[in-house]
Amino acid sequence: MKSEPAKFDLVILGRGAAAFSAAIKASELSKGEMSIAMIGTGPLGGTCVNVGCVPSKYLLEASHTVFNPEHPRMPGIYPTPVRHDFADVMNGLGSYVSHAREAKYAKVIESYPNVKLFTGLGKFIDRKKVLITPEDGNETLEVSGSNFLIATGSHPTAPNIEGLNEAGYLTSDTIWNLRELPESIAIIGGGAIGLEIGQALLHFGSKVTIIEALDSLLPQTEPEIGVALKKRLEKEGMKFFLRARVSAVHKSGDVKAVEVITHPGKGNS
Repeated sequence: MKSEPAKFDLVILGRGAAAFSAAIKASELSKGEMSIAMIGTGPLGGTCVNVGCVPSKYLLEASHTVFNPEHPRMPGIYPTPVRHDFADVMNGLGSYVSHAREAKYAKVIESYPNVKLFTGLGKFIDRKKVLITPEDGNETLEVSGSNFLIATGSHPTAPNIEGLNEAGYLTSDTIWNLRELPESIAIIGGGAIGLEIGQALLHFGSKVTIIEALDSLLPQTEPEIGVALKKRLEKEGMKFFLRARVSAVHKSGDVKAVEVITHPGKGNS
């Protein structure tokens, strides 16, 4: 005989920052009386702590420590090379992310006994029920809820570019697996994420090229910010193709070439 689904006042699909905030606020407003289920896959905390703000700021701060002594901005202060190991920096980043995830998410939610975590992929089977399929494919579980919140976040997608899949690429999720500094890197997109990662790698010594389809960086902000930032990053050594798109990617041995169509015409990077 099939058992009845576990019942909750609030079922949240997602286990990232938005889901945690909602679960905690609902608990506080109900004085711990509301029963809450949080369903999701992957590490707790979602994008911000695992592959977003936390690792990017860590890497940026580490890169500034290397770059600034080697490129002093005031006369009379001479370049001082900083001894560093990129693999060790990335290992340290990983350790910090693990600590932050444990301290800021896992430990915090333990203090809310009315919140239950489920690991698996949630799927609605009717208006009041969700089927949870574990990542290992073992026995599924049903939960029912009076209220539902979808807080599944987002993930990077790769553009449809000729040769990109064959050549291989990194995303803002997988860049954190690097242990060897790339000699050069082309970043598609001139938004905040691409520029943060680009500047960090530039400061460690990579040659960085940004390829942006629009005519300015950070297109969702005031134009003056993008202009000022481009000027500063160019001074640091970053290269830009604006009003440009990648038409193809080619790979020969260990070398990858990016074919870029700019406003004046084609070019390679």
